Amino acid sequence: MHLLIYFPILEDGLLQQILAAAEGLDVEIAGTLEEAQELLPGSEILFGLFPPELFARRNESLKWIQSFSAGMDNFLYPEAIESNVIVTGASGCYGAAAADSAFALLLAFTRGLATRLRSDSKSKTGLLELEGLTLGVLGLGGMGKEMAKRGKGFGMRVIAIDPVAKDDCEHVDLLVRPEEMDAVMPELDALMSACALTPQSRHIINEARLRAMKPSAYIINVSRGPIINEQALIKALKEGWIAGAGLDVTEVEPLPEDSELRQMDNVILTFHSAGGSQNRQKKYVELFCQNLKRYRKGEPLLNIVDKKRGF
Repeated sequence: MHLLIYFPILEDGLLQQILAAAEGLDVEIAGTLEEAQELLPGSEILFGLFPPELFARRNESLKWIQSFSAGMDNFLYPEAIESNVIVTGASGCYGAAAADSAFALLLAFTRGLATRLRSDSKSKTGLLELEGLTLGVLGLGGMGKEMAKRGKGFGMRVIAIDPVAKDDCEHVDLLVRPEEMDAVMPELDALMSACALTPQSRHIINEARLRAMKPSAYIINVSRGPIINEQALIKALKEGWIAGAGLDVTEVEPLPEDSELRQMDNVILTFHSAGGSQNRQKKYVELFCQNLKRYRKGEPLLNIVDKKRGF
C-alpha cells in the first residue's frame, strides 16, 4: 500500500506522527506540485492538497484522498466528483477556532470595541449583552455546532438553519431547513455563517433576507464569501437594514483595494484568518491518522464527503 503526503509545510513532529501511523506502508512525501505529480501514479492514498492538475495524474490505484480542508468547494471539480475516489474532509478541525473568531467579531460590535478602536470615544451607549439575544447559525457542521455551543454559553437563544441536521441537536433551540429560513430572519439579532459553499448555498443571504432582518442585527461570515450576496450586503450596510457585518471571507479574495467594504465603519474585516490556531495542523493530522487506522482495518471512514452534495 502506497501513501503520498503532499504538504508544502508540515509542522515539526507531525510528520513523525503520520509515519508512525503508516508503519508498514510505502510512504512518499512531496513538497511541490511537480514532485506530487511524479509520485501520485501508483499511490492508493493521498493526504493533503489535490488540485485538478494533480488529480489528473492519478491512475486506478488511487482509492482515498484525505483533505485538510473543511470546505470542499475548491476541490470538487468535475473529475473528482465523477471518480470513484473516496474523499474525506476536515470538518470539525477548524470549528472551535472559527467559532471563537465569529464571536470575537460579534463582541467587537456589541461591546463597542469596533467604535472605540477607531476613535477616542468613551461612550457607553448602545452597548449590548448577548444574553437573551437570538443567534442564527447557518450550517450545523463542525463549525456551526461550536457556534451554537458558544451561543448557549452566552445565554442566547439559538436557531440553526441546516438541510440535513437532526432535530435533537445539542445547544440548538430551534432547527429549520433552508426553505424555511425566511420565517426566522426577522427574529435574529445576529446571524453567523458556517455553511459549505454549494450551488444551493451561494447567495443564500440575499437582498430579501437582509431586508427582513432587524436594523440592529449583525451578520458574521467566517465560512465562504459567496454565501452572502456582497452587493446586497453593501446596500444593506449603507442603508441601515442591518447594524454591521464581521467578515473573515468575501466574494473575491483578496478583497479589492477599491471595495466599499474597506471604507465602512460598520464593517470589520479579518481577511480569511478565522480558522487559524495553534492546534490547526495537529487536529487534521490526528484525523488523518485515525482515518488511516480505519482504512487499514476496512472500517468506515470519518468525514466522507458527499461529492455531489458538496459537503
